[in-house]
Amino acid sequence: MPTRLPIQQKAPLSRSGLSHQDAIILRRLRIGHTRLLNRKDPPQCSHCYYALTAKHVLLDCDYCRATRQRSFNAFTLKELFDTASTRDVLGFIRDVRLYHLI
Repeated sequence: MPTRLPIQQKAPLSRSGLSHQDAIILRRLRIGHTRLLNRKDPPQCSHCYYALTAKHVLLDCDYCRATRQRSFNAFTLKELFDTASTRDVLGFIRDVRLYHLI
């Protein structure tokens, strides 16, 4: 009699331990291609009035500064993704309420 494989109840985590959605969000942030931010004319930040880009949110936005400093401290995107934990970056994006827009 053949053995049955167990049925998966939840979406599997990636090799890095991230959910599929978290892995997508992180990948989009790394390359700067997001649903909200990748437009010909990106929307403006409602607090700073600069173009709302992944770099602006992750590094430059004054409104997000306190939340960003609690999560990570980086001056460039390369430094951010080389040194900050994935959990901290994703937590920051959730805290500033942009997770569902990326």
